[in-house]
Amino acid sequence: MWQDIQQNFDIPNIEVMRRKMLSALATRWRDFKTFLTREYVFGERQNETPCLKYQITDEEWMQFRATRLDPSWQAKRIAAQERQAKNDAPHLLSRGGYERKKKEMKKARAEAAGVESADRVESPPRHEMWIAARTKSDGQMTSESARVVADKIEGLVEQSTQGSFVSDGRNDILTTAIGRPEHGGRVRGVGGSWSHRDFFGARSSRSTVDSCSQEVMQRMEQRLEMQFEEKLKNIQKEFEQKFELLARSQQQTAVAHDGVRVSTKGSCAAPDPSPDQTHTDVPNQCELYVEDDPPRLVAIGRVFEGGSTIHGVPLQPDWTRVVVDQVQDAAAPVPLPNTEVQLVGQATGTFLAWPKRLVMPLSARAKDFINRGKEVMREPHVDDANIAEAEDDPISKLLIKLPRLKKQPIQLQWDIRVFGVDSSDVPLYISLPDALEIVGGNSMLNISIIQLWAMYMDKLSVEQAQAEVYGFIEPQSIQKSGNTQVQIQQYMQTWMSDSRRDIYMAPYIDGSHWQLMVIIPKEYTVVWFCSLHRKPSHEIKCQLQG
Repeated sequence: MWQDIQQNFDIPNIEVMRRKMLSALATRWRDFKTFLTREYVFGERQNETPCLKYQITDEEWMQFRATRLDPSWQAKRIAAQERQAKNDAPHLLSRGGYERKKKEMKKARAEAAGVESADRVESPPRHEMWIAARTKSDGQMTSESARVVADKIEGLVEQSTQGSFVSDGRNDILTTAIGRPEHGGRVRGVGGSWSHRDFFGARSSRSTVDSCSQEVMQRMEQRLEMQFEEKLKNIQKEFEQKFELLARSQQQTAVAHDGVRVSTKGSCAAPDPSPDQTHTDVPNQCELYVEDDPPRLVAIGRVFEGGSTIHGVPLQPDWTRVVVDQVQDAAAPVPLPNTEVQLVGQATGTFLAWPKRLVMPLSARAKDFINRGKEVMREPHVDDANIAEAEDDPISKLLIKLPRLKKQPIQLQWDIRVFGVDSSDVPLYISLPDALEIVGGNSMLNISIIQLWAMYMDKLSVEQAQAEVYGFIEPQSIQKSGNTQVQIQQYMQTWMSDSRRDIYMAPYIDGSHWQLMVIIPKEYTVVWFCSLHRKPSHEIKCQLQG
């Protein structure tokens, strides 16, 4: 057969081409036999003969028909149909299959990039072709199972850009998302013209993961998990015993002291000092500075000698253990931040590690500051209007309001014209941690801060007579957590239809990172802003297409 092909077609006589051509012929021959079986044996043409149309002899046709009517072959046919019925993620590919879909995707990418030839565009990865083959014209997937796999693919793509997921041969994004290893035969997502060896390359003989069965891997994971839980229980039991001994000793020697609060988080807790240590004139009281030019005083505290670790981290020789008693600069970062404390304003009454060179004896000015009273220092009664007149600094104004937020969060209301939803349906509270996120500048902002930002931007639009131009999408109402896709689409469509603004700002959170969509409905345009250069997720694409 290969010799006949060589005689009639100009094809290089190499092994790769021979295997590909024979594989293509086998596929066409198998498809042709399936067609004859479906149409002329069991279908509407079973009373007709294909002999004249396809140059088949009567004897050959009778033999072929007899094999198809044999009970053993029919049992195989039924088994194959049952296997096909279990395919819960059917594709929508036409006769051209994945090869045609790849050409269409490359052509679309070339047009979007302004490239003349689609051959100069990189071929899409197979996980993108898998999704495209199962996406309907309205943006919906062909089945719920296909949607789940597509969501997993989006998450793995994001992890891959961040470096937390690395494809390894056959264990790439598509295989990991589906959750089943590649099976024999064709490669998923690329069509039948590719073999596993051609697409993935030869298997590595050094790979030990592929040789392990899933059952063995699960047993190993369970064993490790049990060992970890047992070790964690022992550590917790030992910690509880030590904490109980410490509590008993404190009950015998401790006195009341309102300057130190005891944390409930283990090594972060500063125990009540002895009566000698609570006196304001003892030598262990100190001034705490942070790096600056010159070093800047941020708090007054006490030095506690002893102990080789703090927060589970060994204490370096040039560092010392301190407790912050009184704060002078709440927004200043601590020298060694941890999960509990990043700013000096969060550090009152907890153990901290501090560089010895930034710990100074009390000066006369600091002693005078202490004697004025803790309450006066902690909650200064400063008129907000005077602060605004003296210094146009939003962060300084916010710091003045921190003591109020510490007592209780503030609930805000918005008019229904801002987001198109009633504020009673989506409560907005601003708490102390929310404000500290703004002051710190290194944490992901809570959604309440984003809501407050949108309210402020709407206020500016009204003041500048631009209220009919700019609209805002309520961020909580378009998050996939707590909302279905239908609910999100219904909210956006209803709000845009009722408000009829030219431009809409839509803050969107994806993977602990805020992004911004600028939607221009009249031009069918969406501008995507992301500081990490991430692409829009599959969910938000479907919401916008809907």
